[in-house]
Amino acid sequence: MGKKSLERKVINMEKIKCACGETAQKITTEMELFGGDVTVRNIEAYYCPKCKEEVMTTEQIQKVKDNVKSLVPSYEKFSVRKKIAQLGNSVTVPLPKEVADFLGIHKGDEVRITVKDKHRLIVESA
Repeated sequence: MGKKSLERKVINMEKIKCACGETAQKITTEMELFGGDVTVRNIEAYYCPKCKEEVMTTEQIQKVKDNVKSLVPSYEKFSVRKKIAQLGNSVTVPLPKEVADFLGIHKGDEVRITVKDKHRLIVESA
């Protein structure tokens, strides 16, 4: 998940040490996810004035994941790794049966493939 910070606000005087050695202050911030398709607001994080970096604890990251799951109900219903196969002159990605069943697609059905960027594509039942 790539992130882009939009806005910061110090929420209290709670602080942690940054990797650079500087003290980072607890803030609330916003993040744009999925290429800007989703914005999550009021995220707790820490900001280092020296590095100009925002860092998050494991608990803060889990809260963001939970927020995204509530905003995008289909977020990570399935996550599988598959090897690219070849069929004639085309490359294919085999879908596991449980993914096809969840999507309600069968052999011979038509799907729509949308390329979002060089690393993401979306497969939708037509």
